[in-house]
Amino acid sequence: GVPFGLHRCGLYQMDAFDSYVQRSHEALRRSQEALLGQASGDVLLGQLRELMDFTPRQEAPTRIDELRPGQRAAVSGLRKRHPVVLVPGIVTTGLELWEGEPCAKAFFRQRMWGTMTMVQQMMLNTKCWLRHMALNATSGSDPEKIRLRAAQGFEAADYVLGGYWVWSRLIENLADVGYDPSTMHMAAYDWRLAFHMLEERDQYFPRLTGVIE
Repeated sequence: GVPFGLHRCGLYQMDAFDSYVQRSHEALRRSQEALLGQASGDVLLGQLRELMDFTPRQEAPTRIDELRPGQRAAVSGLRKRHPVVLVPGIVTTGLELWEGEPCAKAFFRQRMWGTMTMVQQMMLNTKCWLRHMALNATSGSDPEKIRLRAAQGFEAADYVLGGYWVWSRLIENLADVGYDPSTMHMAAYDWRLAFHMLEERDQYFPRLTGVIE
């Protein structure tokens, strides 16, 4: 099937896929039992979080060829040289709530995009979540009394939905050869905005220039 074809092309690990399928089946079975038993929302959310955990179970490597690329580079003597700026792609930066309507007050400084909190918000009040994710149709900026801002730091784009890695593995491999927060920077941004609005509202490009310089 498709997973096997991707595996042969070197784009997919079959053991990770099989592990995810097995864990998904187990999580779905327990979710079904919880629903039949009228479990609480927290229990169901926990089951959903486990279902959406795409991270393969990992064991400590025993041979050099089992080490990740950064570890192999460190063993060969390679070390960090130039500072690194990471610019996330579209939709991969988490968005935090800094001001919102009464329906979202409980989620102040929590992610409206990119974590299981987002899923919880969608389940509890879909219309409220959509209003907070949308931009003003006229100005292209914030709606009145609603402010979402890009999360900051490496956590802004290392994982999405709790377990699906985006930048975490690259960060981990760079750390293997000596990089840390003093030599790496995650240039997170609000991916909903047009370029001119990133400049006007967030001064994103001058700030990024300052970091690079």
